[in-house]
Amino acid sequence: MEKVNLTRIENTNILILLKTCQKMGIKYQLLDWDKYKFKLVKDCKEHIIWEKSMGLNSSLAISISRDKHKTYQILKKANLPVLPQIEVKNLAQYQEKGHLIPFPQVLKPTLGEKGQNIYLNIKNQKQGEETLIELLKKTQNVVVEPYFKGLDYRFIVLANKIIGLAQRQPPVITSDGKHNIRKLIKLENRQRFNLNKKVGRRMLNRILVWQRVKWYLKQQGLSFDDILLKDTKITLYPIPNFSTGGTVKTIPLKTIHPSFVNLVLKISKTIGLTLIGIDMLIKDINKPSTRENCAIIEVNSDPGLRLHDWPNAGEPQHVTEKILNFIFKS
Repeated sequence: MEKVNLTRIENTNILILLKTCQKMGIKYQLLDWDKYKFKLVKDCKEHIIWEKSMGLNSSLAISISRDKHKTYQILKKANLPVLPQIEVKNLAQYQEKGHLIPFPQVLKPTLGEKGQNIYLNIKNQKQGEETLIELLKKTQNVVVEPYFKGLDYRFIVLANKIIGLAQRQPPVITSDGKHNIRKLIKLENRQRFNLNKKVGRRMLNRILVWQRVKWYLKQQGLSFDDILLKDTKITLYPIPNFSTGGTVKTIPLKTIHPSFVNLVLKISKTIGLTLIGIDMLIKDINKPSTRENCAIIEVNSDPGLRLHDWPNAGEPQHVTEKILNFIFKS
């Protein structure tokens, strides 16, 4: 089979997958470089994977999971702990129906991934209208829901079995008392680049100086030009996605309240994905999974592998090996 130069691969999911294939003696053949499409072969069995899928989920289930409002409706019908939600397409609809969702609110695109264009903790109608106007420049439909404050967890489920659990944490920088926030972000990104180069893998993504960061700093009474007291910690934005600069630590399943295991498996069966990432906000993962303690945020048909296999803290959970074992033993 054609030899693939792994240093050319920028998609971390694919890189982890192929490195694990090498470890497990699974051969792979490149079919389409642009789509990262590969054929995996072991013991005369073949399996096709590509950038946005491990080849385990149906197209229908993938389509449903990518639509946040459809997912909400399905989970609500199953009496699972979702937050109340409305969908709006223009400012007039928000002005008419926005009062149905209490403040503080969350506004996010109906279709989206990796935490992009999500705004949390919108405190009043004026702020909501201003945010919606900006969002409608980038998307056609926007979901509005209440802001639920909790820690962010990602469960990954394969064939109705939980194979990984990680807590995602938002990007935080610490002031040195000398540089402004913009410069601190640049210094942090340089450190991240050097770390990734040293270990030979992308352990941390760059923190992007988006409009959204400016928005969240303003909520805290800050700007990029501010110089804060030494050792002051600054949360740049509360979205904890690994892809946008957050960090992650793995959590042993045996340490959480068992009711979360039952809840996550019910979510997986309800959505119908063989491989699924389930994002939840949880106040205390050691207490029962009541509606007061947790809320389902979204599901993912293409869950990231590095959260579990290349964490910043905690033990690697080797979910890629588990997925490949399922593919070639099923």
